[in-house]
Amino acid sequence: MPTSSPLGKEDIKEWFESRLEGTIKSIVDVGAGEGTYRKLLGPSYHWTAIEAWPDYIERFGLRNLYDVVVVGDVRTMVLPDADCIIFGDVVEHFIKEEGCRLLQEAVSRYAHVVVSIPIGEYVQGPIDGNAYEEHLSTWGWDELVGLIEPSLELLLPYHPTCPPDLGIGVFCR
Repeated sequence: MPTSSPLGKEDIKEWFESRLEGTIKSIVDVGAGEGTYRKLLGPSYHWTAIEAWPDYIERFGLRNLYDVVVVGDVRTMVLPDADCIIFGDVVEHFIKEEGCRLLQEAVSRYAHVVVSIPIGEYVQGPIDGNAYEEHLSTWGWDELVGLIEPSLELLLPYHPTCPPDLGIGVFCR
């Protein structure tokens, strides 16, 4: 679906406000969907949306929300320059190797990286003909911590109402 879990969103907003005020001028939003992060964090930044499903651009008015809208699959493009990149509930839509490669590239390239990702199995198939909505990988705490935690702070380990092997992981730097 073009939206994402509400878990962790307020934590991400507080993290931006408390730690990063003035240090981020530009943000890349990977898998912009309905513009969740642009709406959450506001217009104070130069925003670039990357959206693979062209129908969402018109349906959700992304050209009115974002300064730049790039239509394409992030797995096959050169990532745009920016101070920060957000992977908001999008990495699970890639096979594991592609997700690992993109996260490692982001950590090495961007000063600030935000990753919000479901922990545990969240089965989802194509939605309304959009194959990009299918979840192609399942992520666990151990592999995420080993892959990105040394570079990113674990902001929200899981939602208190979820068992420890489920929930939403939020990593930020």
